[in-house]
Amino acid sequence: MVLAASVAQEVSNVPFAHEVAGLVQPVAEAQNVLGMIPMSHGLILAGILFAIGLCGVMVRRNFLFMLMSLEIMMNAAALAFVVAGSRWVDPDGQIMFIFILTL
Repeated sequence: MVLAASVAQEVSNVPFAHEVAGLVQPVAEAQNVLGMIPMSHGLILAGILFAIGLCGVMVRRNFLFMLMSLEIMMNAAALAFVVAGSRWVDPDGQIMFIFILTL
């Protein structure tokens, strides 16, 4: 009995001991606790930016403004990757952002 109590105390002192015990919170609940921006807000912003860029490509005749509008559209796609990556706590969204940024 004493050995089990000492092992339990040692496990509770280990960082991330709650994960060892199986008390992992869902990602959505953890985001609400941390005060992160909801995924829907980020995707709505990305959609609005993409629509603005698409409008600029279709309306403008100047080549420079068309390139700027394409850049806005690529930034909107990159924002969607970052939002999705932060939602699922995965760095792949930020990696894709770096690849898009180099274009």
